[in-house]
Amino acid sequence: MNFTILGTLEILRDDRTCTPKAPKVLQVLAMLLLRANHPVPMGVLIRELWGDHPPKSAVTTVQTYVCQLRKAVERADATTEVPGLLVTRSSGYLLRVAPEQLDALEFQRLLIEGRRLLEEGHPDPASRRLGEALDLWSGPCLAHVPGAR
Repeated sequence: MNFTILGTLEILRDDRTCTPKAPKVLQVLAMLLLRANHPVPMGVLIRELWGDHPPKSAVTTVQTYVCQLRKAVERADATTEVPGLLVTRSSGYLLRVAPEQLDALEFQRLLIEGRRLLEEGHPDPASRRLGEALDLWSGPCLAHVPGAR
């Protein structure tokens, strides 16, 4: 299973997309992916979804969105242990993603490698790495996620 944010946000399994359609669920997924492997506090998610005017049911509603996100991830990859991928923390949630599963993390790796090769005086391999990094982009980051711009 892979995640893309360098363009349209998607959850991909083989050649099919398993991305949730609900706008608020997409916003939650975007926040978790932007902070992949780091806890995202409930307050940050609430602010992202409703700004300074959250409903009284904000915590419960975020929990519902996370439940919907877990179901989407289960549909994407039945072999993944969902509790190990999307972890509930006392203050919020954490999405565990291997570097090769998220295009933004892969972009960073290729960029660092390309710069290193360039500094070491290897322009051809550096150019290939940097080209691979640029090829990961398919449009504006999180192009169709509400509030992402």
